[in-house]
Amino acid sequence: AWYATGFSVHYSKFQQEAGRPDNREKTYAQFLKKTEGYDIDKELLKRLFDVVFAIVAMIVAMPVMLVIAVAIKAYDGGPVIFTQDRLTQDGKVFKLYKFRSMYVDAEARLHELLKDNEMDGPAFKMKDDPRITRVGKFLRKVSLDELMQFFNVFKGDMTLVGPRPPLPREVEQYTDYHKLRLIVTPGITCTWQISRNRNDMPFDDWVDMDIEYILRRSYAHDINIMLKICIVTGARPNFIKVAPLMRTINKMRDNGTDISCQLIYTGSKDDVTLESSLFDDLQMPHPDVF
Repeated sequence: AWYATGFSVHYSKFQQEAGRPDNREKTYAQFLKKTEGYDIDKELLKRLFDVVFAIVAMIVAMPVMLVIAVAIKAYDGGPVIFTQDRLTQDGKVFKLYKFRSMYVDAEARLHELLKDNEMDGPAFKMKDDPRITRVGKFLRKVSLDELMQFFNVFKGDMTLVGPRPPLPREVEQYTDYHKLRLIVTPGITCTWQISRNRNDMPFDDWVDMDIEYILRRSYAHDINIMLKICIVTGARPNFIKVAPLMRTINKMRDNGTDISCQLIYTGSKDDVTLESSLFDDLQMPHPDVF
């Protein structure tokens, strides 16, 4: 199988300046100075765009959402929707909606798995989390479990693009620097979702990217992120689909877009016999990882 993965915008300058722990206090002071007061008109327009987009997205996705609901209910008879307390702008609590992708007792079992956390910092990530159902694995793979969050956007709890909303228990471990990501409304997606090796990224680097997004945010930047998310979730383990995708990425690079990706090959060694067809006929780039 062929996977195109790890699309990302480069933030080398920011991470060189602000990403080093010894410079974060300086960045904290600069951030506060730069974010004193946002343009209210821009915020209102962003909110209007969120509402319109959320309504259209929910209407278009309704047939898919109904199928997902039936599949979840048929699998184990549990509730279709999972709700969880998250923190929005300035630390206010709201209910986040998701299609349930884990077993009903997942929250109760979390303490047993904390020792296996694969991320540093307060966030919890585990590649082969045993709490995820078979239906849930598919939903997460294609990000369909997040569709319910358009309701959060419609209600005003979230925005389309912004730092992901943290759990209260995570914020309890935040430093003052980490809390800067709470200065704006959280979003369904942000720059972390389009970053290479995002699940292996140190938490402080994740926060760095959120903070730079806040400093750079604009309509054009939001749309750019949303387009990259469509590219990432559109990549499938089929080299015939990946080939034109890679050619599109190369064209974007030629036009000056600062974008990168990693191509991974997970087939058997016997498939090397297809090398001529793949690399010569289909003009596939050589994979970064075999």
